[in-house]
Amino acid sequence: MKHEIFERPEIRYIGFKTEVNLKNIEESNIGGIWDELFKNTPSLNIALDAEYIGLEKYSSNTMETGLFNYYALVSVANYDGVSGKFEQVALPEGKYIKFPVLFKELGPDKYQEVYKYVKDNNISVDIRFDFELYPQDFDPSNDNAIMFITLKIEE
Repeated sequence: MKHEIFERPEIRYIGFKTEVNLKNIEESNIGGIWDELFKNTPSLNIALDAEYIGLEKYSSNTMETGLFNYYALVSVANYDGVSGKFEQVALPEGKYIKFPVLFKELGPDKYQEVYKYVKDNNISVDIRFDFELYPQDFDPSNDNAIMFITLKIEE
């Protein structure tokens, strides 16, 4: 499976959160929180090279309940002047692995494929979170749009 291993510094993000049920992803508000983020981004003086990610945070009982938190996030230099309506998340520095995925194929099956690959290849990853990394030129209306499922490698 095609992938790239790379180093990242700690990066701070702000955005919005929704709870998702794996058994009912279609019922989630993922699209709604992305809309909310883009609606509020102009007021934040976000840099043109800001990084957008979709973060999935898992709890110790996600496997039993099927519930996890999904965040639509944009990178910021700091949290100065950020209002309380935004979630604030910092992802740790370290080594990460990313897998290119066609956006139109993104879903639970792709995540299972990625996690099976890292397990089969003895790549130890942090199972508390993963994220979708969207390139600067990402356009969801493009049938060939690529994004990256990204995992933190445990060291």
